[in-house]
Amino acid sequence: MSWLKMTSESLFLMKGGTNEFLDKVDLNVHGEVSKEEFEITVPTGWLTERNAPRMVVIDVGSTEKPNKTKAGFDPDNVFKVIIDRSAWGADAPTSRFEIVDRPTYIVIHHTAGSPSSGGVGAAKVVAKRIQDFHMNPEPLGRGWSDIGYNFLNMVDGTLVEGRNGSLAEAIRSNSVRGAHAGTDNGNRSPGVSSEGNFMTTPMNSTQWSSLVNMCAALCQSCNIDPAMIRGHRDFVPNSCPGTWLYNKLPQLIKEVALKLAS
Repeated sequence: MSWLKMTSESLFLMKGGTNEFLDKVDLNVHGEVSKEEFEITVPTGWLTERNAPRMVVIDVGSTEKPNKTKAGFDPDNVFKVIIDRSAWGADAPTSRFEIVDRPTYIVIHHTAGSPSSGGVGAAKVVAKRIQDFHMNPEPLGRGWSDIGYNFLNMVDGTLVEGRNGSLAEAIRSNSVRGAHAGTDNGNRSPGVSSEGNFMTTPMNSTQWSSLVNMCAALCQSCNIDPAMIRGHRDFVPNSCPGTWLYNKLPQLIKEVALKLAS
């Protein structure tokens, strides 16, 4: 590693895009926002090779970090078991997405199809199938630039990363703009879709517990009030996340709040 000094004029406040390069560099910023110079450590290869990013984006607007372990609940215990995109063979998105530093809601969905037999292998297949449908051109698909959901909750409770960057940004207390809710406020908040059709069929206890944990982790990390958990149909007229699951949202809110307070 080496170090690089940047003047305040060369710092850029992130308003959108992706953190793809920030994952590859140790961004330990020294100094206060009011100072004119900031020191960061960078790979030495940046100084001798041609593969350095064209821009480093640093948000120095606040030094306050959310307390992710408040009341003993640690969202990292949930995040670390999520199957990331590289593990299920996700295709690269065709565009970059806005990074939202203050998401308002968690939007609950169901996939509305028949559930798989469960297991990690099946979870990867389902995630890829959903991404293909979302990215394929109309009329065979949605024609979107990536999978619309931020996270998937599979029938056996396996959790899977959806839209590109969603897991890394959730760990950083942010959300990646999705294509799941049908409105700007909804899409700027994380969308969690559970595998299955919950119009009348209840969710099994393992999948339900996983949904509670996923929502609690997002609420804690992103500072979202559990009372702001909503169903897809709260944003646009449709049947998602299924009548049974929608009617269970008050219970979901209660259990998430209890978990955060435990």
